[in-house]
Amino acid sequence: MGLPDEKLVDACNVPVGLRCAICTEVFVDPVCGVECQHVFCSACMGRATAAQSRCPLCRVAIDQTQLRRSHPIQSLVDDLKVMCDYKISGCGWTGRLQDCAAHQAACPVPENANLIAQLKRANARSDELARETERLAKKLRLANAHSDELAKESERLAKKLRLANARVHQLAAEKLELAEEVSIKTKLLGSVSRSGGQHVQVFVRDPSDKVHVLILNIDEDISAAQLCISSHTGWDLKSFYLTGFGQILHPGRTGREYGIRRDATLCMNARLLHAAF
Repeated sequence: MGLPDEKLVDACNVPVGLRCAICTEVFVDPVCGVECQHVFCSACMGRATAAQSRCPLCRVAIDQTQLRRSHPIQSLVDDLKVMCDYKISGCGWTGRLQDCAAHQAACPVPENANLIAQLKRANARSDELARETERLAKKLRLANAHSDELAKESERLAKKLRLANARVHQLAAEKLELAEEVSIKTKLLGSVSRSGGQHVQVFVRDPSDKVHVLILNIDEDISAAQLCISSHTGWDLKSFYLTGFGQILHPGRTGREYGIRRDATLCMNARLLHAAF
């Protein structure tokens, strides 16, 4: 199987010479016969020669040992303009096929979609607990109307109600936090998808003293750099702040304004987060 047309930015204008004669899609891992030089997808040709050891086009005798990688064709395929796999979720990135894997590894859209899903689950759970709280409150009122023999049951339900209320407040706080994070990342996503500017290699030292190598756009706001670093290192966006060149790098200014240049070293500093009780 080849590269599907849905992945291509302009599938109609792809040269016929870059399409496999077997699957009719753009080559994936193109190979050619040593003798006839006809090019096919590696997987397509593997199935074809397994059924009959001949070239599907010219019928010259051929087997797996006579197949070679077609580097010139692969180079042309790598230059085709493609879309991100997460386009359906809102990513507007387009670029060369050979750059697509690197983009998708750092694309913030999947994480943003995951946060939205978490927010929906938190909302559903919050509603469920609110209904449970109301049910328990009603049962408590009925229990309090009974005689002394129901006093112990009333106290048990009161305790359960307090726990339920505490959980509702906790989920409400988590819901607000997730909503704020989704809002921040949605705004940054638009900036990341449309941004130009100069990209440079930098070194980032995380709080565990591990050094990461990243490519950052120094003409974007520092908040975009923080998002990129968070996605790459796995550190939560709110769990650290950046320093470099003897100063804290606050959002609202670009990396260039802070003097970030190629091979600069930035430091991630862990924030002291207050535990929730």
